Amino acid sequence: MSSQSHKMAGPHPLSALTAACNASSVTKAGIAGCEEIELTGRFSEQMAQLCMSYDYSDVTFIVEDEKLPAHRVILAARSEYFRALLYGGLSESTQHEIQLKIPLKAFKALLKYIYSGSMSLSQMKEENILDTLGLANQYGFTDLEMAISDYLRQVLSLNNVCAILDAAKLFGLEGLTNVCHSFLDRNAGEILQHETFRTLSEDSICSLLLRDSFFAPEVQIFQAVYDWCKCNADGRSVDNVVSKVRFSLMTLEQLLGVVRPSGILDPDHLLDAIAEKTASTQLPYRGALWPEENVACNKFNSKIIQGEVRSEAGGKSDECAPVPQGRVESAGFWYGHEPERGHRRWLRSWHHPGLQRFEAVGRGERADGSGASE
Repeated sequence: MSSQSHKMAGPHPLSALTAACNASSVTKAGIAGCEEIELTGRFSEQMAQLCMSYDYSDVTFIVEDEKLPAHRVILAARSEYFRALLYGGLSESTQHEIQLKIPLKAFKALLKYIYSGSMSLSQMKEENILDTLGLANQYGFTDLEMAISDYLRQVLSLNNVCAILDAAKLFGLEGLTNVCHSFLDRNAGEILQHETFRTLSEDSICSLLLRDSFFAPEVQIFQAVYDWCKCNADGRSVDNVVSKVRFSLMTLEQLLGVVRPSGILDPDHLLDAIAEKTASTQLPYRGALWPEENVACNKFNSKIIQGEVRSEAGGKSDECAPVPQGRVESAGFWYGHEPERGHRRWLRSWHHPGLQRFEAVGRGERADGSGASE
């Protein structure tokens, strides 16, 4: 059926707009002192009626074998990308049908946004949201890109953080990338055992392993990396990712009993790791500086090895900080914490099972008076 027949079959699409304009004129003429009229809500609704409608359409997009009618002038007015595509002298400028190799559901969501200015992310699946984020990036809808990024920050979870990190790095969204990294830092142990960790891109997993603040027992990090390598069998990628593991932080038993049998590290590199471990005084420890965080609790599998833990009411508890000069051991980490009246201090932790000291860090400055950084 031609677009002309569609046009004749239904009411004139501009009739509602004409009525709105007439209503506006009456309002302005009938109310003294009314100098501005706000009818954008009705305008958006009426514009949305043209979305994917053959009425007055002059271009059709073919996406995943489905035809989607559109209007060149509306697309061009909303996006410089479409302005160049449809009016920039390219071959598409004269084509009535344009084929796009993009996700269908995401493109439909984008078209609705173009025509109405709104999008209900809570009604969309996460994979479609990420696809829509990609289209917003590709077609230059910066405001939409930022709005989707803000939404994704609020819904981060162990199930979706890896996919969101991949998308953030792919589209160069530094703010969203930083939020994902911070979330992963605080949930390192859980994400290493999560099935989605194996789906990370090479770029994402390398950036994560390079972070000093992404800390867990290094043998656990290695085992997760080994699983990733088995699912991503590109030799060049495997070598690049494995090189980010800090083998010198493992015990000799772990190097010989876990790493060596895996066959993923050649003997020379294994010997280098052993030599660095035994000879170096500057090992690349992992650690973090967290504000207002109490690690002397069951959440971190902590146990007191010196001093004791007491609640503010005076009773024993596993949910408050140790007494001054106390040390807490948690899964191979040593934590130092010095309580201070009025507020808790910062906490610095190291991944080094043999470390026999701790550093108390005050809010905004180190215990020795030098500046502290996150």
